[in-house]
Amino acid sequence: MFCLIDANNFYATCEEIFQPKLRYKPLVVLSNNDGCVIARSKQAKMLGVKMGEPAFLLKDKKNVVMLSSNFSLYADLSHRMMQTIETFEYPLQVYSIDESFLECDEALSAKELLQLGFFIKKKVKKWTGIDVSIGIAKTMTLAKLANREAKKKDGVSFLDDKHQIEEMLKKTPLQDIWGIGTRLSLRLKKNGIYSGKDLILQDEIFLKKVLGINGLKTALELKKIPSIQLEEFGQKKQSIACCKSFYHKKSSLCEIEKTLSSYAQIVTEKMRKQGLYAQAICVILSTSPFEKPFYSNNITLSLPLASNYTPDFISLAKWGLQKIFKQGVLYKKCGIILLDLQKASSIQPSLLFTEKKQNTELMQAVDRINQKFDKQAIYFAAQEKWEHKPYKNKSPRYTTSWSDLPTISS
Repeated sequence: MFCLIDANNFYATCEEIFQPKLRYKPLVVLSNNDGCVIARSKQAKMLGVKMGEPAFLLKDKKNVVMLSSNFSLYADLSHRMMQTIETFEYPLQVYSIDESFLECDEALSAKELLQLGFFIKKKVKKWTGIDVSIGIAKTMTLAKLANREAKKKDGVSFLDDKHQIEEMLKKTPLQDIWGIGTRLSLRLKKNGIYSGKDLILQDEIFLKKVLGINGLKTALELKKIPSIQLEEFGQKKQSIACCKSFYHKKSSLCEIEKTLSSYAQIVTEKMRKQGLYAQAICVILSTSPFEKPFYSNNITLSLPLASNYTPDFISLAKWGLQKIFKQGVLYKKCGIILLDLQKASSIQPSLLFTEKKQNTELMQAVDRINQKFDKQAIYFAAQEKWEHKPYKNKSPRYTTSWSDLPTISS
């Protein structure tokens, strides 16, 4: 049995925990540089505020409270929430910042599973202040479906009855089924499949042909046949990438080198957080696809030994860029992809090339400082210094900064 534990309106809830005056108000959290809506409270949803809606369109709605994103606060509260769930001592897999799967004992009865769900909900709320919804079912996909139902009711839903599952699948749009999404739902509709119930009635060979092996697994899971395991989420990453379009087109090799160096810092920091090393890097460069003549090129380069030391990848990225760069061309996009990712335990030692311990310690120190103070509190000279628009309505880092601790006035 699987429990899917999902925080309700997570970003908005994190803000309300430390600012109770925001509760029961239409609250939205904005993206980087306060561009658009990335999270909404229940009251904001009721007002019709949509995900991705530009912030300037909400200025006329004076009752809507707009806050800048505070990701350090959200990440810390997410960590506390997962630590609380871990106390139940069942196998846990974190799926996203506000979702996790708990694999429960199959010997538990329906009544015991519901009691467990309400106990988890109560404990998470008491220990962290976060309200969660819990969906319980025999498969992970059905647990996601049960979670949708839990949000509409009292916060916990157990889905096991065949007729109940079929009724829910009739009402649930194909694109809202975990593992289907918009693209596959369009493909299914072209084949005369319009609901989840239609999906589970199809032949497995047909589904594998139309949806592939992962789509077939989804269909099997909807039939209460476990086909996805927790271990599948922990599989080794194949690559880590950072590819972005420029705000203004660039033709200078020096400017693009600085941008690529910054991307190298971003991807290597992600890699270190996951305890990984990379032995190859792919550098990508292209013009706008809407303008002629179109130019796009990439180059893949390898290190003699896998590394997670940022200067290694900055040097390699700059060298690769010089190989594919053309003078007099206006470029719109560049990027970096780290390849051949390995765990430290799987790296083959070399007599000629050995990892320097001080480099690892240096990178760890840089990561800690940047995480605590600012993403670019310390950066390499090869990088460009990003000037972020000052956040007007960013809440304090209540749980990760001594200077931002809440104060109580008498």
